[in-house]
Amino acid sequence: MMDNKEIETSILRKEDEHDREFEMYVSELLDSGRLEGDAVIGIAKQIIASGVLSCRFSN
Repeated sequence: MMDNKEIETSILRKEDEHDREFEMYVSELLDSGRLEGDAVIGIAKQIIASGVLSCRFSN
């Protein structure tokens, strides 16, 4: 049975993997020219350069 720390670590690993996959997807969209608009392209570049967490809003 996993303790809370092991569960938390497992969840964070999965989130990190998901974020990397999303960053690669955004990079492919940008490279293929399928994104339009300065704001969208700017956000895509920020995601690629700084990661998904750089675009998340905090309350």
